[in-house]
This record gives sequence, structure tokens and C-alpha cells, in this order.
Amino acid sequence: MATKQAIKTTFEVDNVIQPIFTGGSVALENGARILASTFGEAAILTELNTGKRLAEIEGDGEPISTLTITPSASHLIVCSRSLTMRIYSLKVSPEFDSVEATLVRTSKPHATPVVVLAVDKTSTLLATGAADGAIKIWDIVGGYVTHTVSGQSVLVSALHFFEIAATAGNTSERKSKKGARKGHSEQDETDVASRFRLAWGTQDGRIRIFDLHKRTTVPVYADAKRKKEAHESNVQSIDYSPEQHALLSGSRDKTMTLWLWRDNAWQGSPMLRHELVESVGFLHEGRWMYSAGSSGLLRIWDTTTHHEITAKQEAKSEAESILSAVSLPHKSLILCAQSDFTLAMYRVPSPSDTVSSKGLAMEPFRRISGTHDEILDFAYVLPDQSLMALATNSEDIRLVSVAETETQADGKEDGAYFGHDVALLKGHEDIVMSLDVDWSGHWVASGAKDNTARLWRIDRANNSYTCYATFTGHLESVGAVALPKVVPPENSEAFKNPLDHPPAFLISGSQDRFVQKRDIARQSQKEKASSSLKRLAHDKDINALDVSPNGRLFASASQDKTVKIWDVESLEVQGILKGHKRGVWTVRFAPLHTPAIQGEQGSVSGRGVILTGSGDKTIKLWNLSDYTCLRTFEGHSHNVLKVVWLHIPTEETAAKKRIHFASAGADSLVKVWDANSGETECTLDNHEDRLWTLAVHPKTNTLVSGGSDSKITFWKDTTAETQAAATSAALKLVEQEQELENYIHAGAYRDAIVLALQLNHPGRLLNLFTNVVTSTTQEEGSLTGLRAVDDVLAKLSDEQIFLLLLRLRHWNTNARTAPVAQRILWALVRSYPAGKFSNLSVKGARGQKSLNEVLNALRVYTERHYKRLEALVDESYLVEYTLQEMDSLAPPALELEGGEQDGDAEMSKRQASEALEDPSGDSPASKKSRFDDYTKSLTPASAEDSDEQTRAAHENGVVGDEYGGIDDVSDEEEVEEKAPIRQSAPTAGYDDLYLDTIDRNVLDFDFEKLCSVTLSNINVYACLVCGKYYQGRGPKSHAYFHALDEDHHVFINMSTQKVYVLPEGYEVKSKSLDDIKYVSDPRYTRQEVAELDRKQRTSLTLAGKEYTPGFVGMNNIKQNDYLNVVVQALSHVAPLRNYFLLEDFSSAPELVKRTSILFRKIWNPRAFKSHVSPHELLQEVSLRSNKRFTLTAQSDPVDFLSWFLNHLHLGLGGSKTKPGSSPIQRIFQGKLKVESQAITARTDARDDRLRFEEASEIKTEIARFLLLTLDLPPAPLFQDEQERNIIPQVPLTAILAKYNGVTSQELNAQRRRYRLMHPLPPFLVLHVKRFSKNKFVSERNPTIVTFDAHNLDVSPYVEPDPAHHPPGEPIWYDLVANVVHEAVRAKEDVADSAVGEERKTWKVQLRDKATDEWVVAQDLFVDKIRSELLYLGETYLQVWERRRGPPPPPGSRAPTDKGKGTV
Repeated sequence: MATKQAIKTTFEVDNVIQPIFTGGSVALENGARILASTFGEAAILTELNTGKRLAEIEGDGEPISTLTITPSASHLIVCSRSLTMRIYSLKVSPEFDSVEATLVRTSKPHATPVVVLAVDKTSTLLATGAADGAIKIWDIVGGYVTHTVSGQSVLVSALHFFEIAATAGNTSERKSKKGARKGHSEQDETDVASRFRLAWGTQDGRIRIFDLHKRTTVPVYADAKRKKEAHESNVQSIDYSPEQHALLSGSRDKTMTLWLWRDNAWQGSPMLRHELVESVGFLHEGRWMYSAGSSGLLRIWDTTTHHEITAKQEAKSEAESILSAVSLPHKSLILCAQSDFTLAMYRVPSPSDTVSSKGLAMEPFRRISGTHDEILDFAYVLPDQSLMALATNSEDIRLVSVAETETQADGKEDGAYFGHDVALLKGHEDIVMSLDVDWSGHWVASGAKDNTARLWRIDRANNSYTCYATFTGHLESVGAVALPKVVPPENSEAFKNPLDHPPAFLISGSQDRFVQKRDIARQSQKEKASSSLKRLAHDKDINALDVSPNGRLFASASQDKTVKIWDVESLEVQGILKGHKRGVWTVRFAPLHTPAIQGEQGSVSGRGVILTGSGDKTIKLWNLSDYTCLRTFEGHSHNVLKVVWLHIPTEETAAKKRIHFASAGADSLVKVWDANSGETECTLDNHEDRLWTLAVHPKTNTLVSGGSDSKITFWKDTTAETQAAATSAALKLVEQEQELENYIHAGAYRDAIVLALQLNHPGRLLNLFTNVVTSTTQEEGSLTGLRAVDDVLAKLSDEQIFLLLLRLRHWNTNARTAPVAQRILWALVRSYPAGKFSNLSVKGARGQKSLNEVLNALRVYTERHYKRLEALVDESYLVEYTLQEMDSLAPPALELEGGEQDGDAEMSKRQASEALEDPSGDSPASKKSRFDDYTKSLTPASAEDSDEQTRAAHENGVVGDEYGGIDDVSDEEEVEEKAPIRQSAPTAGYDDLYLDTIDRNVLDFDFEKLCSVTLSNINVYACLVCGKYYQGRGPKSHAYFHALDEDHHVFINMSTQKVYVLPEGYEVKSKSLDDIKYVSDPRYTRQEVAELDRKQRTSLTLAGKEYTPGFVGMNNIKQNDYLNVVVQALSHVAPLRNYFLLEDFSSAPELVKRTSILFRKIWNPRAFKSHVSPHELLQEVSLRSNKRFTLTAQSDPVDFLSWFLNHLHLGLGGSKTKPGSSPIQRIFQGKLKVESQAITARTDARDDRLRFEEASEIKTEIARFLLLTLDLPPAPLFQDEQERNIIPQVPLTAILAKYNGVTSQELNAQRRRYRLMHPLPPFLVLHVKRFSKNKFVSERNPTIVTFDAHNLDVSPYVEPDPAHHPPGEPIWYDLVANVVHEAVRAKEDVADSAVGEERKTWKVQLRDKATDEWVVAQDLFVDKIRSELLYLGETYLQVWERRRGPPPPPGSRAPTDKGKGTV
């Protein structure tokens, strides 16, 4: 018995290094183990000792404004920009490996977002400070407000609970009271309650202290006499020392102030500093103070002398500036959050450490990267691969620990864990783009955008991470570096001491198209070293380099679609690999000891092959002996960015194992391939964006992937475990199968049923139950017929009961198996109490819902079986009565002799069970006789409809008589008992019966296909006599009764386009019906579509009215003209139109399907009328947009166009992250360069006037667009000399200047400039922004935009790119469609437009490419218009098509690119 399983390569996620902090608030509980941080809209809880993510609390759709965790870690409080505050109860697992967060309360604490939170040391009170200056104090457990603090309407920037010292309270705030003294205990409680305070600071520099007992507020002034506030800018932090009875405040006015209580007032001693102070606090019982701010330094000060204890340090970079800090004095720990999202942890020294006169050096003992940003490259470091070097879209290289370490028992904070930041390699001045490591793992090469390459020496044993050499010589970014990986002999000095023996050379490749070989000296090069050899290698950027395992060759991959093989010594080309259709992103030589690989042309030695990955989505395997392609691997849906070879087995086992490699692509997938078969072994998916890099552990085969989503995933090779588990499971299954056969053979029904349920064998289970129920020897008192089976049914688990109910549901739908199902169901119901089935514990995503569906299906089909049996019993009485009456009316038998007697007897007297002969012979039956025969019989529905409807009912869980024509009996035997008499075809000579009753004038297939009775869209038929829709065509259907009641007999199935005659039920096949079928669902050939824009064609309607296909009216049902103009404009975008006319969208989403149908009807050359209705599309749009766009309310065409294009893009299989993934993006999407420059308002110290300063840094980003918005100049406010409003005019080129890269706009304290980029889209959509809304009214700008319908040159607005278009040459666009706004006055008797109410109407102007004439369409009306008059209306939306030929001569028609628009 074979149990060997096929080898299946599998990988599973082992570890993930993922971001935990993206800016905002951070908080620590008193134990310093749980870190709460902000991650966009979510809150992350992390274990500081192990770095493990304990919990992720999803947000409410808005960014988090602030969060905090209580000191006891009992609650987490999260506030967001949605004005909500959510309080979670936290439960930590005993192993401290997870936290269960339960939402206990959601409230809206303030009218503006909460920006700061504070919790008292007992974890019972919560203070919230809002942007409007309101402060509330809450009971965390009770959820109610205890205090409301009134203050100025200024943003609250700092909050701090504290309890004043008892001695301080007695001497400073206790007042003598008259009257009787209270008891000592009551007096003590009063004293404790009276010492609770809340201090807060505001954005304007105020500090106030609130007494929670007296509910009074005490101000803190820098000058009490003049009432000068404590600070001049934001108060960012407040702390209190009970030992010193002192307050400490830090502000962005660059001061830190110590406040002491003297003479019944707080008196401050400011300490001037040269940085913005973000956080302050007391240390060591108030003897020390710390401060942190924009300099990025943590400083410690002496409280008494105000002198700095820490050593003098240079200010750090802006990226390392500290934004906030959390202090735990009892743990001697300070956590600082930096601008680059790094969390730096400092250990506070003890006073004994200050002996040195140089002061303390405060450096973080641990750094936690909140987010690694975009992972561009990484590599394993050190011989044991315990570190990983990361290039993370910054100028620094991060070294993180990837060794599996156990959690330390002593709980020390500096213990290394998986993903822990070990060191930063600083030296590059711009983003690091590539990394490589030598054979030992001690030497790392890096290339960066600062045009340099560096060699780093990694010595973790001595905690030394230094730059060994810097190489210059490139003129542009160094995008690839490579080091030799030749392992020296084991007895050599280089092998024994690799730290003193750097690699012999370094290869670098740059965007300047050169490769350079640099010899590496034995001594560290302090100065920058030049290259030793240099060659012009490619025509475009060099993307990747790799050195062969023997160190004699290296390969370079470039954007010029080629890979070149070079000799290392001479730097000469040895061969060129050509075959990729796009740029090559990655290249990798096969490792040593690679076995022979089977290619398409035969086998080749594994040592002589190389892998390449390209932007053409393919991977190629090449033979280095003749530089030919051995095999092409296809499977990625986007660029292949990285390939790596997996661990190759040793020579002894190589013949038994396959050779694998892995690839990573821009489709966010990792694929593992079999190099011999060319097939994908497995696909790994744990990322959300493109993957830039991939690495493999040389010993464990662990794959590591990283990319743009800031996530690093470690994939463990589980092939051996999977194989063992599969073999074990298969062996166990075989044993159980054999055991089941033994039970069945031995008649052990009890054990057999239990095992069949466990193995989920419904067929064998049904046979077992059938044998038990139909057994001739039924045990007395047994529910099923066998007591052993009754015992099994009474002891089933909830999961087994649910599984058995599923089987009973299926058996119960079939009349042959229903008796067995009913018997078992009866036994099951009798074996358990009534509430058992409703309270079953059902696993799965649907849970209780699926259980309800199963029980409902059982109930409904049981009722149907019962009704069917009742009907059969009733019919049996009629049959018995009929037979008796027929026997009494039959004449007596004639007694004849011989054979004649038998024959005559048969003729004279017919038995009741025999059928009558057909007396009509071959004569054609009349319509009346056939109809009477039909109505007198009980006729089942046609087999086709019945089967389709029954299957639909079963798949959707629908039972009962909802579908017309569903037969009550599903088994074949009972169907055969009733002889069907419905005709399958018309009688000879009657093929055109009823066709003369069809009325084509009433047929309108534009409206949604819903049954006029049930409003169902399933199995809908249209009556060709009256035009109404009905469901089904069986004897119980609405179409059937309509045919009987109204004498309308011809119906068409709206899905299959088949025509039937009812009530007879046969199909009519007549050429005279082809026009109706074509109008219902027009179809086009490629030849017809190609001629749409070439030949002028006119057609006639049924009424004889002439119209042009494609230029028809569209019914404005109520107020849906905003949709009409957009659809008509898009229907004249040739590539989009052709795509919707030719492709089959039967399986596409409903929105795509209905759009295609409407486009086909607009261009229908055989229409019955000269207009169409968008009702079907409107209904789907209203449903998908949650009634944002309806036919009863006017909407903005631009809003609808944006929504419509995005949903069509997704419906056509497009991706949200991959540009050009659908025809929508390929037609309309372009790129836009946006330059932004911050503008800061500063107060002039001399005259208090505002000065606006521009930041020196200009940020540039590339954005994608589907349409461009053009801003009109403001309309004039005054009237002309004739006392009339002036309607200005502006050329289209003037408002297009917004995108020339020079014109700037100011928005949200940013100065922005825009510039279009190549490649330009085939079609440009321009939106002229006419409407602006404020708090009171929507204003319309009536400015007229002038333009020429031809020859729009957009080259002045496009960034030059010789690769796409010759500089200086014009880029011509021609107008295709122009949507125009018209303001219609609602009250005709009001002369002044400012008084009268206006409503919006829309019309569209379309160009006929066949004649170069223009038409204007509005509602049902289509009229011609001269091209010179197009701009007279209020242009709102335009569609321009890029011209492919030269501009036309003056006075001639522009070329139309006829027939070139197919997709």
C-alpha cells in the first residue's frame, strides 16, 4: 500500500519585522514592558524586552490625535480626529506574549479633537484637553465626568496630575477654620483629597493649576504684578516634584522654568536654552532635571545650581530631533520619540556616576525603529548570519539583530531580541540604494545617491562598525555594488582572520552607465579612493551587479534590456545576454556545486548558468557557454525586481532533490520556482506593496523579503515538515478507510457511522443509514431500526450534529433519499431537547447564520414533501372514482370463439390502466383544441427551465415556490410517471403562429429587467405584445398566467434571447425576430467597429425618423442629465468605446456589464427609436454609490466622472496600487510633478508685523491623475458703464498655465507648482472649476473659456523628456467632447438673477469624426452646431484626444485617427 506523497515545497511566515510607530503619541506603563504607540489610524502595543507585538487596536477610520496607557496597564485610551474617545480594558496573558484589548466605552468628550491626555498615578482619573481649550476630568472605570475645567479658548498643550506634599500643603495652602474639630480619620481623608491637583499649559504660554477638591484654579505667572504669563509659546511639558515641592515646565519659547512655592505664589526661575523644549521632568527625587528638544540631545541639570550635568554635545540632525519623551524615574528610564520615527531609550545615571569633570555622556542604550520606511535592499551579516544590514530609504544603514534569542529572565531592557536595532552605519550623504556582503559577512559594500560607494567593517565582538574605505568616480547615483565571495583556503590567514583581510576588489555600477572596479587596500583609506578600472557599460542605468562564485566574472544588468558578462581582471565584455523586452532589474550567478539543470534544449552544467529578472514580468535562465536562453519563467504580473538561488543540496543528495530559486516582484509576491521544470512551486504573499529585495539564509534556506510597505518577512522552509505531515495524514486516512470497510463488512453500524461522520463520507453514510432504515429486522422501540444507531445519534458532538444536518439537508431535497433523511431527522429530533439545535456551537466565518440556513432548508423541504404526499392522496381518490365510473360504463364483453374472441374483447373493453388511442391521427390540431388539451393536463415545467431554476434555488439556499416552474419532485422516476404533453416545437405549418401579434412600438429594453409582479431579476421574460417583464415561463410562473389572462403569447428570455410561445412552451426560431434580438442586445464585429469613425452612416427608426448611430438623445428621466453627458462623452472615447463594444462582459461586475450594454445601444444602427434611456445603468450606479448619485437629485458631472472611472477601473480588474492595470488607466491616467515649498509666518520683532518666509527645501513628488482641474480667474465684482454685469473671457491656454511648472499656488501654508510629465495619456480630461462653496452659498463663475477645437499644444506644460518626445516639438490634442453648463432660472417672473433661483442643467457637444461636424445633445434632442460657437457656453468638462500625425494646414480639417482606437 503506497503512502509516499509527492514533494511539495512550502514556506511559512516565521518572523515579521514591521512598523510600530509613524509619529504621534507614545506611552509606557509603570512596569516599562508595554509600549503603546501610534501607527496611523491604529494603536500598537509592544513588549519592550522582546520587541514582540502584543496587540494591534484598529482605528475608526480617522488618524489618532493622542493616546495613553494607564500606569497599571489596566486601560488604553485612544482619541482620534473623528472626535471620539475609546477606552479599552487590557488583559495581559500570563506568558506576557499577548494582550487582549476589550472596548469598554466610546464617547465624544469634546466638540473639537482631544490633543493631550493625562492619567493620575492611581489609574483612576483621566484628564482630556481639547483644541478649543476645554478640559475634562473623567472616572476611567465609571466613564463619567468628575470635573469640568473652564479656561481660555486656546489649545491645551500639556496636562499633568500630581499630589502636593503633605508638608507643603500644611504650610502653603491650609487655612485656619473656625468651629468644632473633626475626627482624626476624617481629617486625614480630607487632607489627602485636598492635595490632588491638575496642572495644564496652553498654546499661548499659560500655566494653570486646578484644585480637584476645592474646584478652584490658581494661575502661574512669570510676573505676578504685571500678570505676565509663564511662557511666551507652547507649554509642551509639566512635571512636579513632591520632595522639592516644585514645578518644572518646558516651552517652545526655548526656556525651561523651575517654579517654587514662595509667599503663597509660584515663583519661577527660567533657564534659557537654544532649542525648542519638547519635554522636561524631575529625576532622583527632584535633585536632577532633564530636558529634550529640537537639538536631539537629552540633557540633565542640577536642580539646585541649574548647571548642566551632561557633557557638552553638538546638536544632532533635524531627523533626530526629539518630539516627546516619557520618563519612568523609578526605572531610571527615559524614552524619547524622534522626528525620524525612532524611539531612543536612555538609562538615567546615578549621582555616583557624576564624578568625572567632563560630565555625563547621554547616549541611547537601545534604538527602536518605529518604521523602516521603504526597504530598498538588505543582506545577512557576520559568519553566523545573526545581523542584517538594511538600506531603508535613508542615508544611514541599519544593522538589526535577526538571531533567535530567548526572552531574558531578569527583564533587563538592553537585552537583544529579534529585530532589535544594533547599530547605524553613518557616512553616506544621500539615500543608500544597494548593499552586498563578502563571504565572511564582516565586510559590507554600499552604494548611494551621493555618487559614492563605501566599504564597511563589521566587528560585533568589539562593537566596532566603521567605514573602511570610500570610493568616488561616478557622476550619478550608485545603484549597484558587488563584492567577491570566493572562500579562501581554511589554513590561510585570510580565512582565520577575515577582519584584517578585506575583499580584494569592489565592483560598482551607476546611473552614469559606467562600471568601475576598485582595488581595496589592506589599510583603511581615510581619504576617498579613486577607481582602478572604469568602462562605459550600458546605454541606460545599471540596476544590478553580481560576481561569479569563482571571482573571475561579473555580470551587469541595465535598463537597456541587456545583461553583460565581464572579465574581472581586464574589465572586458565576454558576452551579452539579449532577450528581455524591458529593463533588467536583477541578475544572479548560480552558486558552486549546482547540479546539472534541464533546459528546453537539453541539460547544462549548473555552474555555467545565470538568472535574470526583468520589467517584462519574466525570469530567464541563461547558458554562459553560448549565452543563449535555456528557459523563460512566467508568472509574475508585474516587474521582477529580485532573484536569489535557494540552498543547493550537497552532491550526494543533489540527484534526489530539485533545484529551486525565488523571485520577488512589484506585484508584492514572492514565488519559488523549480529550475528544471519551469513551474512555480509556491507563491508567498504577506506584503501590500512592491518588493525591492530578497535574501536567503545560506544554511536554513529561510527566505527574507522586503519592500515598499516597510515590512520584512522571514519565510521558514517547511518542506520537510509538510512532507512528513502529509505522509502521516495519508497513512492515517488509509488506515481509517480500511477500518471503515471492516466495520461495514462486519455490520458494525455504530462504529461505521461514527467513522463515516469523522471522515466526511456522505455516500457511505447514506448507504449505512439506508441499510438500517430499510432493514427487514427492525428492533422494537428503536427510532432508526437499530438501537446501536440510536445511541450513536444521541451522543454526537455539536460539530458532528451540524455536519449530519448538512447531509440531511442534501438528502432531503431528493425524493428518493428523502424517506431516509426524514427518518434520521426524526430520530435526531427525538434524541435531543428542543433548544439543542438552536444553540449549536458552529465554527466558521458565518457561524450561526449557516446553521439557520440549514434548519430552514430542512423545514421548507419537509413541508413540501408533506404537501406532495397530501396531494397524491387526494389524487388517488379521484383516480379510484374515475376507474370505477369507467368500469360501470363499459359495455359487456362479447363471447366469440377462437382468436377473434380475444382480439375483439381487447377492442371492446379497455382496462383502466391502458391508454386511449389518439383519434385525431395525423391531422393538424387547431389552436383551440391544443389549448384545451393543454389546460386539462397537469404539465410540469420545461426541463430546461426547471433544472436551471432548481439549481439556482439550491445554490442560493432558496426553497419553496419563489421561482415559477420549479418541479416539486426532483427524482427521475416520479417525473417519468407523468407523461409530459407540452410541445417542444410547433405543429407543422404553424411556425409563425402568434408572431403577427408582436408590437415593436411598445418594446423598450432600456429599463431594468425586473418582473413587474415580483420585482425579481432572475429568469425574466419580456412580453413582445405589451412590453412588460415577467418571471419564468413554467405553469406556475407569472408569464404563463399573463399569456392566459391577456392572450399575449410571444415572450423573449432576456438572458438567452430565445423566443417562446406560451402557454404551449415551445421555442420559436424565425428570422423575423432577429431585429428584436439585436435591439435587446446589440453585437458588433471588429470590422463594424473599425468603420464607426471612418464612414458616415445614417439609420431610420420604426417611425421613419433619421438618426446617426452614436449621436442619439439620452432620456433625462428626472434630474440625471449629469450622468447622461458623462456617459455620452465617454462613449466617444474611441479605445474605451471599442473595448466595451467588442469584449464579452458576461462574467464581469454588474456596473461594467450595464455600461457595455448602454454603449452598444448608443451606437446601435438598427434601433427602434432615436434615443436611449440610462435607467438600467442609473439603478446600478445608485446602488453601488449608496444613493450618492440618483436620478431624482442633480449632481456634479465631475464628481460622478471620478467615481465612475474609479469603479470601472476596479470592475475591469484594475489594482489600487499598480498603475496601468486596466484600460481606464491606460487611456486617461497621466503623471504630474508637484513641487511644494513650506511658507512660515513669523512675527517681526521690531514692529510686530507678520513676515512670510519660504523654506529652503523644495519637496518633489510624482502624482497620478485621471483628470486635470483648471482654475478660472475671479469674476469681476463691478458693472460696466451700461450697468450690466461683465462676463469676462479667458483663453484655455491661460488657465492651462497652472501646469507650466512656474506658476505657483498657495494652499495650506504650502507654495505648490505643477508640471505634466511624459508619457502623456492618449486622452486628457480637463475640468474647468466654476463652482465654489462657502458656509452660506454656492457661487458660480460665468467666465467664458475660449478655445480652438483643434490644435491644442500642451508641450509648454510638459516636462521635457527626449526619450518620449523631441524637445521643442508641439504635442497636439483635438477636442472630442465638451460638457457645457446652463443655468436655468426657476422663477421666470424674477428679472434679477441674484434674486431668482437657478437650477443646473447640462448638455454635451460631440464631434463626429467621420464628417468633422459637431452636434449638441441634451435630453432627447440632438442638433448640429458650428465649431466656432462651441466656446460660447459655460464649458465645464472637456475630453481631448492626442493626435498622432502632424497638424493640419490652416483652413483644413484635422486628422481624425480613424480606426486606430481599438483596445
